[in-house]
Amino acid sequence: MNHRKNGKPERFLPDGYSPLDYLEAKAPNYFLLKGFSDEASASARVEILKSRYPFGDYKVLAEIENHRKINGYAVRLPEWAIGGLSSEEITNLFIEPRLFVVQDVVPSIYRFMDKKYVDRFFENGELRLSTYRRTRQLEDANRRDEGEGNNWLFGGDGRRRLEAKTEVGSNAYLLCSSLSRNHVKPDGTAYNSCLFIEDPTRFFEIITDKLMQEEPSLSAALRGPCVYNDKNIVKKIEESMMANLFNLPDEQVVSSLMYMTNFVGGNQAYFTKDMENAWEAEYRMLWLLDKNIDEEHRTIFVPEARDICSSISF
Repeated sequence: MNHRKNGKPERFLPDGYSPLDYLEAKAPNYFLLKGFSDEASASARVEILKSRYPFGDYKVLAEIENHRKINGYAVRLPEWAIGGLSSEEITNLFIEPRLFVVQDVVPSIYRFMDKKYVDRFFENGELRLSTYRRTRQLEDANRRDEGEGNNWLFGGDGRRRLEAKTEVGSNAYLLCSSLSRNHVKPDGTAYNSCLFIEDPTRFFEIITDKLMQEEPSLSAALRGPCVYNDKNIVKKIEESMMANLFNLPDEQVVSSLMYMTNFVGGNQAYFTKDMENAWEAEYRMLWLLDKNIDEEHRTIFVPEARDICSSISF
């Protein structure tokens, strides 16, 4: 079949596609057609296929640039160009290996607070970071957590068990927000406004950069959603670690227990909450210092963060 119309090669769209699909920039599957002994013959085949199936990214590839199964040269072609291949060429066709991407998604978040604080943020970038001490003493019973930072740790190897109660957060600034837009509290009262943070990753970077400039003792920055597990952290401990713990000299037991509790609790200890507070859907950012913090809050100014935030009133 000649596939010519008015003296010109007829151009084909792949089955199920229309010209509008190309405006949406849909990415096709790509295939590699092997079996070419030199670059010239591979390039000639590309020109023939492109005359009939012009859409897509064609490319001639040498063995060193591609897959170890290719000897000589190969042609990279989009899936819809397969219709122009011979039965013999089909036997030399395989799908192009793709890069598999795994990426964490950080959605936009909401920081509920009085409108006066939202207004101050947009006036000059004023932002208040809280502390664990402050969250334990909040006047608002809906938000107050008298046991903030306290955890029960449970670890073991199946035969032996370690239990410990720990407290973290005395050296941390934190900024609490929510993954939920729900502004109504369990008691029926409601927040009147919030700061909508469109790009939490950039927001976190801006605050971290500011604290790095102002606070030499800054040692770490953490962020993530809180876990509502009644502050119980359970982790398996390797049998060899447990056995060593019971065979240590007395003078080494305390330091080894400290290591073990840190192993079980880890950074998760900063993100645990009681299950009754699950309505918060909290997303937390915190910054750790190499020293304890005596103040209840810290005020910083980050005017550059205003561009990735907006105000919502209820």
